[in-house]
Amino acid sequence: MIVSTITQTESSDRRRNRSAGERKERLNTSAGLARAVAAAFIGIELYEGADPRGAGSALDALDHLGAVLEAFGNLGPVAIRALRAKAGRTTAGR
Repeated sequence: MIVSTITQTESSDRRRNRSAGERKERLNTSAGLARAVAAAFIGIELYEGADPRGAGSALDALDHLGAVLEAFGNLGPVAIRALRAKAGRTTAGR
């Protein structure tokens, strides 16, 4: 009984620590994504003077990226876990 309670408490602590780490990782990823999007908009604004049509295409591409990210927000927990696993494997090879 005591061993079971200790094991459950340790498991709960690991879960809580992992959740905090995941939240921190998501926050870092979100901040990086926000910076990337801001830099893209600034770059497109500068690019617009040289190639207005190309800048329009780039803005359209950012709109499509926003739609994809919005779709990710509507995924269920299993799909999100699979997406994170795939993204982790993709970025680990860098």
